[in-house]
Amino acid sequence: GNEYATVVIGDQKWMAENLRTTRYADGADIPMLEYDDDWNKLENYLGKNNMHGGSLKGTRTEPDDHPRWEYPNTDATNETGFSAYPGGMRQMNGEFRLQGENAFFWTSTKSTGLPDTDFPEEFLEDAKRNQASRTRKENNPEMAYFRTLNTQNTELNMLNLDKQTELSIRCIRNKTTKTP
Repeated sequence: GNEYATVVIGDQKWMAENLRTTRYADGADIPMLEYDDDWNKLENYLGKNNMHGGSLKGTRTEPDDHPRWEYPNTDATNETGFSAYPGGMRQMNGEFRLQGENAFFWTSTKSTGLPDTDFPEEFLEDAKRNQASRTRKENNPEMAYFRTLNTQNTELNMLNLDKQTELSIRCIRNKTTKTP
């Protein structure tokens, strides 16, 4: 029942806002796919057209209502119409972190490594603590890659993290053939 704004970037049609559901209209779970070509293609398009992560970042800041970026929201132009806003993350302990500072988007690419260490110092300690926690929901948790934007710069980074951390999701329309 949700309706979403969309934006065309290059030859891809992306949602211009975050996914607000975990199930299809018929109640079936939305499956996790096994590839990450869409984000790579988006990043290549930005590079070839002399754009950067700032072209994906929405431009709302204080005193605008949330969602909004904290200052300085470096070089945000939203030139692409992607309208990324910093929803932060919800950690496995239920705590929300980095709202207003970071936009995190899950990819569908799995990773079996340890969490990356390119996080703000305060979050890195939480990641290490969660990695060692005995209260985990899985005995051998899977990791996945995510893309992130930050209020301090225009980089579109890719890192990995435990899949039990809640991050935003953006969908992309797959090419379909029309039947006559």
